[in-house]
Amino acid sequence: MIFTGFYKNFNRLSDEDKQAIFDERKRLGIVPKKSRRSKASSVRTKTSALTKLNREIASLKVKFKDLQGKRGATSDDGDEAQEPQDNAGDQFGGRKKKRKDKE
Repeated sequence: MIFTGFYKNFNRLSDEDKQAIFDERKRLGIVPKKSRRSKASSVRTKTSALTKLNREIASLKVKFKDLQGKRGATSDDGDEAQEPQDNAGDQFGGRKKKRKDKE
């Protein structure tokens, strides 16, 4: 009688033992369980790819518009490669403004 269940050290068994286990499992009709893998939805992957590309297109449009504006206008001030401003500065006030408003 051959044990057909899980062997912790299956890789360490000899080839003859492994083959005997396989043969016994086949004789008994034991089919190994297939692991479940979640398949990514094609709609979700296409949507995320589309969103990413739309963001890239929007940023390229902004860069193109900036370049068109610089080409059309002559810049006498001399700063050709000015980066767009990323911070909002003190436009939104913050804690100090709230404290003043409370008083």
